[in-house]
Amino acid sequence: MKVGVVGLGRMGGAFARNLLRRGYELYVYDIVKSKVEDFIKLGAKGVSSPAEMASIVDVLLTNVPKSEDMLSVYLDENGILRAP
Repeated sequence: MKVGVVGLGRMGGAFARNLLRRGYELYVYDIVKSKVEDFIKLGAKGVSSPAEMASIVDVLLTNVPKSEDMLSVYLDENGILRAP
Protein backbone atom coordinates (compact mmCIF):
# COMPACT_ATOMS: atom_id res chain seq x y z
CA MET A 1 0.00 0.00 0.00
CA LYS A 2 1.27 3.47 -0.89
CA VAL A 3 0.82 6.01 1.90
CA GLY A 4 1.48 9.74 1.73
CA VAL A 5 2.13 12.23 4.51
CA VAL A 6 1.83 15.97 3.93
CA GLY A 7 3.42 17.90 6.79
CA LEU A 8 6.44 16.42 8.54
CA GLY A 9 6.41 18.35 11.79
CA ARG A 10 6.08 16.77 15.20
CA MET A 11 2.92 14.76 14.50
CA GLY A 12 3.33 14.15 10.76
CA GLY A 13 6.96 13.20 11.25
CA ALA A 14 6.01 10.67 13.93
CA PHE A 15 3.36 9.16 11.63
CA ALA A 16 5.89 8.97 8.79
CA ARG A 17 8.56 7.28 10.92
CA ASN A 18 6.09 4.68 12.18
CA LEU A 19 4.85 3.97 8.67
CA LEU A 20 8.41 3.46 7.43
CA ARG A 21 9.17 1.12 10.35
CA ARG A 22 6.14 -0.95 9.43
CA GLY A 23 7.29 -1.28 5.83
CA TYR A 24 4.81 0.91 3.99
CA GLU A 25 5.79 2.51 0.71
CA LEU A 26 5.87 6.10 1.95
CA TYR A 27 5.65 9.36 0.03
CA VAL A 28 6.31 12.65 1.82
CA TYR A 29 5.83 16.37 1.24
CA ASP A 30 6.57 19.42 3.36
CA ILE A 31 7.23 23.07 2.56
CA VAL A 32 10.51 22.68 4.48
CA LYS A 33 12.60 20.75 1.93
CA SER A 34 15.18 19.59 4.49
CA LYS A 35 12.46 17.61 6.28
CA VAL A 36 11.63 15.82 3.03
CA GLU A 37 15.33 15.13 2.42
CA ASP A 38 15.67 13.64 5.92
CA PHE A 39 12.84 11.20 5.21
CA ILE A 40 14.23 10.32 1.79
CA LYS A 41 17.43 9.25 3.59
CA LEU A 42 15.26 6.94 5.73
CA GLY A 43 13.66 5.32 2.68
CA ALA A 44 10.65 7.51 1.86
CA LYS A 45 10.02 8.99 -1.57
CA GLY A 46 9.65 12.75 -1.91
CA VAL A 47 7.10 14.43 -4.15
CA SER A 48 7.01 17.96 -5.52
CA SER A 49 3.44 18.86 -4.49
CA PRO A 50 0.37 17.63 -2.63
CA ALA A 51 -1.34 17.14 -6.02
CA GLU A 52 1.44 14.84 -7.21
CA MET A 53 1.15 12.85 -4.00
CA ALA A 54 -2.62 12.51 -4.31
CA SER A 55 -2.20 11.07 -7.80
CA ILE A 56 0.18 8.35 -6.52
CA VAL A 57 -0.91 7.15 -3.08
CA ASP A 58 -3.73 4.96 -1.80
CA VAL A 59 -3.99 6.77 1.57
CA LEU A 60 -3.05 10.38 2.26
CA LEU A 61 -2.55 11.93 5.71
CA THR A 62 -2.35 15.69 6.17
CA ASN A 63 -0.76 17.27 9.23
CA VAL A 64 -0.45 21.03 8.96
CA PRO A 65 -0.58 23.56 11.81
CA LYS A 66 -3.04 26.21 10.64
CA SER A 67 -6.40 26.18 8.88
CA GLU A 68 -5.12 28.52 6.16
CA ASP A 69 -2.25 26.09 5.54
CA MET A 70 -4.75 23.24 5.25
CA LEU A 71 -6.77 25.21 2.72
CA SER A 72 -3.61 25.78 0.72
CA VAL A 73 -2.67 22.08 0.80
CA TYR A 74 -6.09 21.13 -0.56
CA LEU A 75 -7.12 24.05 -2.79
CA ASP A 76 -4.05 25.78 -4.24
CA GLU A 77 -2.93 25.26 -7.82
CA ASN A 78 -0.86 22.23 -6.76
CA GLY A 79 -3.21 21.17 -3.97
CA ILE A 80 -4.62 17.73 -3.32
CA LEU A 81 -7.95 18.46 -5.00
CA ARG A 82 -6.12 19.47 -8.22
CA ALA A 83 -4.66 15.99 -8.71
CA PRO A 84 -5.40 14.39 -12.08
